[in-house]
Amino acid sequence: MRKHFSSLRSQMTLLTTGTVLAVVILATVFYSSAQRMSEKKAATFVHSMLVQLGDSLDRIGNEMSYLGNALHSNEVLQQYYHAPTAIQRMQYGKSFIDFTSSLLNHSTTVSHIVIVNNDQSILSPTERNIIALDTLDSKYHLFESDNLSSGFYGPAFDTFTNINFFAYVQPVYNTRQGARFRQKLGTCVIFARLDLLQSTLRSALPTPGAALMLIEQDEQIILCCDADGNTLSLLPESFCSDMADGLQHSLTLNKTTYLTDSLLLSSMGWRLVSLVPEDEIAADLMPLLWLGMLICVVFAICIGVWNLHIQRSIMAPVKQLTAFIENDLDDKLQNRIHISTSSEMELFCQEINTLLDKVSEMTAERLQDQTRLYELNLAKKRAELSALQSQINPHFLYNTLDCIRGYGYMLNSSEIVSITNALSSIMRYCIKGADIVALRKEMTIVNYYLDIIRIRFPNRFNYVFDVDPALEDLAIPRFIIQPVVENAIYHGLESRLEKGTLTISCHTTETGGCALCVTDDGVGIPPERLAEIHRKLSDKSMQNVLNVPAGNSLALVNIHNRLRNLYGANYGLDIVCPPEGGTRVTLHLPMVLAQTETEQGGHIS
Repeated sequence: MRKHFSSLRSQMTLLTTGTVLAVVILATVFYSSAQRMSEKKAATFVHSMLVQLGDSLDRIGNEMSYLGNALHSNEVLQQYYHAPTAIQRMQYGKSFIDFTSSLLNHSTTVSHIVIVNNDQSILSPTERNIIALDTLDSKYHLFESDNLSSGFYGPAFDTFTNINFFAYVQPVYNTRQGARFRQKLGTCVIFARLDLLQSTLRSALPTPGAALMLIEQDEQIILCCDADGNTLSLLPESFCSDMADGLQHSLTLNKTTYLTDSLLLSSMGWRLVSLVPEDEIAADLMPLLWLGMLICVVFAICIGVWNLHIQRSIMAPVKQLTAFIENDLDDKLQNRIHISTSSEMELFCQEINTLLDKVSEMTAERLQDQTRLYELNLAKKRAELSALQSQINPHFLYNTLDCIRGYGYMLNSSEIVSITNALSSIMRYCIKGADIVALRKEMTIVNYYLDIIRIRFPNRFNYVFDVDPALEDLAIPRFIIQPVVENAIYHGLESRLEKGTLTISCHTTETGGCALCVTDDGVGIPPERLAEIHRKLSDKSMQNVLNVPAGNSLALVNIHNRLRNLYGANYGLDIVCPPEGGTRVTLHLPMVLAQTETEQGGHIS
């Protein structure tokens, strides 16, 4: 008993500890799941931001490339290059400058438009020299007559204005008839301020510690926009090449882990890259984490206080009660237990004392009760014997049915006559005759029973018989099909709203036996009820038959056990509910023919 009490106390402690640990684990799992979800949403947000930012940058690039493509094939520019005289060349140049000036006035993106001739002369609305051209020429040699490169280049720093530019470069080809293929006449350069891109990037920074940058085709960083300006110096040498795959990566810089993502700008050919610190992504979760930890601490304190209360109000009285129970029987009969507590334990102890007070009375009454029980059992046996001796004479029942049939003739009621005839035949079949009969005779009795059902339920059911004529002399136990048919009608088809079908079939099996199936398309059997029936059928003992209450599939269990007792464990009954609905009961029988009978009968229909 002491061991039981110690185990109970240990279980209470274990329950308290386990509850606290479960809360901590749940809080940890919740935080981890929330963090992963937040990181996933942040990654999706960053990529969406990159797409939107890329659209903004593509609009800038598309505007510049549109102007460049329009100007390099401009007819006025072609006339400027092919003017026969200097005056005409000057006039065409002035017309082209006026045209480009109009374009500049209507553009918020482009800063300068410059045509650089092969002889390094310049045609531009801007009167001053653009020093950024020298930067592009020295770095990329774009203005040489054999350099046919086009695209976006930068940065190009203009020392005169202290402004960084980037440019779209497009060679100007000779489009006159008879000209050499891709004969370069000059170079069209469209300048835009680099701070235009920088302001666009800065306005799109997702977090304070994030960085956005542009990388050109040669894997050189053109522009980096961050809060402190230190990100560029921390990048590894392979950073630009690693970003070329366009996938999201995790990068650690100066003990800070960044989530990186990139997007290729279709208009410029440059790559837009973002770096977002992962700790800033999960920064919003910190209050939730502290709240979860606070809840865990408060819950642990509450559990501890509750455990202390349980120890004092329940465990201590239980220990005192255990010590009293461990006393000898004589001591318990002479003494009483007294526990002062405000819980139900005090009432429990009072009831124990009351029970002890009644032990003497119960001991005296025990012999009297046993004597009375013996007398009751004896009376029960006598009643059972009397019931067996007073069974109704079958001839009385036959005469009664004959009287009812005569009354039916008098009333001109064919239904009463048919029912009494069928019932009389069934009773004679049940009381007289051999225990093993031919299938033909058994099916005749089933037809008598179905005659009664047809009268009771007119036009409610269809009946289908599919019995191999070669099996009509199959030997089967007497009155074994009718209970199955009765179950199918009253438990399956009667509850069906539409017209139902009852099918009785008999065929041989692959193992050389016979399978007699009774199938209905009724309401079927609930899964729990079907499982209970299978459990009873799988019981190998016969004791379960005696313990099955009436109405609990007793008929099916009895049929199953009759077949097993007659033919062995390989035969019997099984019941299934097909997926399409209804119920199918199958009787597995050996291929044994009945003895030759004098009774003549036709095929079963």
